Amino acid sequence: MSLKDLEIQPSYETLEGADPVNGFYVPALAESVEYDRSVGFFSSASLALAARGVAGLIHNRGKMRLVVSPHLSERDVAIIRQAESNPESVIESIMSEVLMDVDALADEIEHDHVRALGWMLANGYLELRIACVIDENGDILQDQLFHQKVGILRDAEGYALSFSGSINETASGWLFNSEEFKVFKSWDEGQRGFFESDERKFSELWNNQRERVMTFEPKGSLSSLLVAEGKDFDIECSSLAKTRAARNMKRISLFPYQREAFKTWRCHEGQLLFEMATGTGKTRTALACVQDLLIAKPKLVCVIATPQSTLSRQWEREVSALGLKFDTSIFADSSAGTSASWASSIRAALGRIAIGIDESLIVYTTHASAANELFIKAIEGADPSLAVCLVGDEVHGMGSREQRKALLERYTYRIGLSATPSRWFDEEGSALLRSYFGGQSFEFTIKDAQETVNPLAGETFLCPYQYHLETVELSDDEAEKFDRLTKQIAKLSHQDDDAARERLDQLLRKRALIKKNAVAKLDGLDALLDHIEHEDLLVFTSPQRIDEVESILGRHGVAAHRFTQQQGTRPKREFGGLSERDYLIKMFKEGVLQALVAIKCLDEGIDIPQAKSAILLSSSTNPREYVQRVGRVIRRSPGKNLAHIYDFVVVPDWSRLELYGDIESERRLFNQELVRIEDMRKNAVNSTDVLIKMRGLLGRAYGD
Repeated sequence: MSLKDLEIQPSYETLEGADPVNGFYVPALAESVEYDRSVGFFSSASLALAARGVAGLIHNRGKMRLVVSPHLSERDVAIIRQAESNPESVIESIMSEVLMDVDALADEIEHDHVRALGWMLANGYLELRIACVIDENGDILQDQLFHQKVGILRDAEGYALSFSGSINETASGWLFNSEEFKVFKSWDEGQRGFFESDERKFSELWNNQRERVMTFEPKGSLSSLLVAEGKDFDIECSSLAKTRAARNMKRISLFPYQREAFKTWRCHEGQLLFEMATGTGKTRTALACVQDLLIAKPKLVCVIATPQSTLSRQWEREVSALGLKFDTSIFADSSAGTSASWASSIRAALGRIAIGIDESLIVYTTHASAANELFIKAIEGADPSLAVCLVGDEVHGMGSREQRKALLERYTYRIGLSATPSRWFDEEGSALLRSYFGGQSFEFTIKDAQETVNPLAGETFLCPYQYHLETVELSDDEAEKFDRLTKQIAKLSHQDDDAARERLDQLLRKRALIKKNAVAKLDGLDALLDHIEHEDLLVFTSPQRIDEVESILGRHGVAAHRFTQQQGTRPKREFGGLSERDYLIKMFKEGVLQALVAIKCLDEGIDIPQAKSAILLSSSTNPREYVQRVGRVIRRSPGKNLAHIYDFVVVPDWSRLELYGDIESERRLFNQELVRIEDMRKNAVNSTDVLIKMRGLLGRAYGD
């Protein structure tokens, strides 16, 4: 490759969709052995970015000639004029003070890159000149910048090009400002004259041959400071070689089934659904895949999308615990901050990667925020050279009509995690998810995890559990309301207009609430608490009954707290810097709280392996809901050898239905409940006992 082989545009304008960094600057430098550059003004940021920008030039052992112009105040000029015999030394001293303020750089450029310049200067790879604007008498002018901005690149084959225009050698200049510059090629007959003009201007400037400009070589405090900065610089160990170091990163250890999942993901070109039971290490397996990309890809952006920000914090802790290092970490959660703020942070981080300042970015977000228009624009605006990976946790949620907007084609690498990725009564959404994540999946079920021994612990990966089927009946008043709604539903089910369908949905929801809120469940909970342990309880109820459930727990002396949407996700001082949700989980794990009372917030992904028992007072026939709830209590934890699930199920009064109700309709509804019971029963250690009870219920339903 040479400069002539690159696809270089005649001009670039940063705000018109062009990418001057990766479309021109980086690839051109990678082919160059000489780089001449005059910049509009001096700052430590301009020098640091120059060093980062020529990383490829350093590896080519190429040379750079750099002309910078200081911004001198009235006070600076007065001091310089007093030093008539040696004004250059005063200018260097002033510039040294600017250079030393590395920690305050607006561009937040790493200190290594200033040290790299010092290393280049000390080792003959960089020559530096300082240019000051002077008047007709040769006196230096205050607040006058030398504005010529020219760059000249030459490759080993003798081809050269120049670029000139408004752009400064700063990160904001290359990434964010509205800048324009033109490119002229030495080998193009029509452009050669423009190239030669730029070449002549730089030569005159370098050799102090321009009118109204004084150019000199720094040999005092500035060069000494730069050389001192670069004295201990090691190009092989610096941040310029982070990608090489990443290849020696210690791999995340995996169990055999996790390694199989990892290999399957690799074999399917980095796109796969992980259908793995809760508690079997989906997170660790996914992060092993992310680590693989960190090692293999020179530039990586990883987006981790979860249903709620509490889960995002869990992912952050796991990333840290496993030693994965990203240059930048951003939380993008619409519920915890303004979208414009985090969208700007993402764009800035992507820009730093594009220009070579950083190499990696991880964004923790929610499904809703990942589908946000500002988030989408930021990710789709990422430079094409960046590898971009999406990790969708509890990915079934991303199949909804609104949240599927987050499933961008820009994500080359895709990891979907869910114990139950199929969406209930949504074949379209389920098919879309499977297709988006490569059309393949790796499965490791609850049964697999209960039969596979963890070689490190000598026990199965998931804890065995007992399933306790607690049956209750509706009160007479509830039964009458239920029957009345069933008859209305039957009439509407034969109508096909939109109004009828909307009314039908309302009636179905209203009827389902009668069973979810059955008063007999409260009596059953009261009785149950008389003979079970009060430690490590998760209680799932409905919004309508949560106050009464908390009251019953309180009467039994159970220290409990609700865990709902009302418990915030923003860190607060009153919770020791945690969000209220994270604080409640912490109190539960430490045993301060004996029970958490939830509606839905604990259904997905919350890591509380200490939980030993789940009481299901309000459940639907949606497999995802009840499988997730089982998963909350069958994770392994020290001292937990057996988990318990208490499932309150409303069974019909078949005798009453034979006289007053629609028995066939009730049988169909009850069969859906039986499917749910069977799913939870089949992996329980007492499955036979529950099967006998189920047969008794069937006998009553069908008169056998």
